[in-house]
Amino acid sequence: MKLSSNIKVGVKNTLDHIVQDQDLAINWGNDLHVLSTPVLLWLSEKASMKGIDLLEDQMSVGYGHNSFHLAPSIKGSKIVIESTLKEVEGNKLTFEVLAHDREKIVLKGIHTRYILSREKFVNKIKNMEQR
Repeated sequence: MKLSSNIKVGVKNTLDHIVQDQDLAINWGNDLHVLSTPVLLWLSEKASMKGIDLLEDQMSVGYGHNSFHLAPSIKGSKIVIESTLKEVEGNKLTFEVLAHDREKIVLKGIHTRYILSREKFVNKIKNMEQR
């Protein structure tokens, strides 16, 4: 699969996020009012997607995480998520992700994405729905 020439190892992207009520672990079956791990992982995906320059009929999909949620963040905290493209292997992209608030690192890890043909992927889903 041909990739955009703008997809290069070393590309960095940053995403800022203020922790809101809907981001809290209490919404995920936990009794704590802190940023939930699923939301933090999603933010690391968003930061990584921000750095992918796709060709017209392409999309990227998340494949995996090997990340560690290292510290809690309370509502109102500003979280800065940094994503750096570390490896391009065919259509597989590997990102190093790091998130921090004003005081501490809250997430560190690796996020992997694949670039796919949008048309083929959408058709695959349609075929699954027709079964």
